[in-house]
Amino acid sequence: MSLTLSQKQESQRMLNALGFDAGVVDGILGTRTKAATLKFQQAHSVYPQDGILGPITFNKLKSVYDGKVINTTTAPKAQPVPSSINNASKPITDALRPSGMNMNKIGMIAGVLAIAGYAYYEFIVKGKKGRK
Repeated sequence: MSLTLSQKQESQRMLNALGFDAGVVDGILGTRTKAATLKFQQAHSVYPQDGILGPITFNKLKSVYDGKVINTTTAPKAQPVPSSINNASKPITDALRPSGMNMNKIGMIAGVLAIAGYAYYEFIVKGKKGRK
């Protein structure tokens, strides 16, 4: 679902008001708005963190602007992602990109695979080393 022009303009106003520089309020989602959206997504644990202003990000932005906090997923609140996971997801994303699959789906798949690998390492590999 795509946002209407008025929703795009409202998003730019809210981003600017919250301190994320989206530039001129014109309803055009250019590079400044994308950068501001990505910073907002990172600051408020909105996934996927892709700088795309879709319905999930719009609703979270509106709730933060209105002084409310909403859960953007049915999953528990996301914890900060270790940089090793971000680094691990890049090769997966690069490998899937030529498939023509939607980049949002690729980002989600890469993130899930990277997190699964990280969890395996932390809980299975490292966990066994700590046992006697």
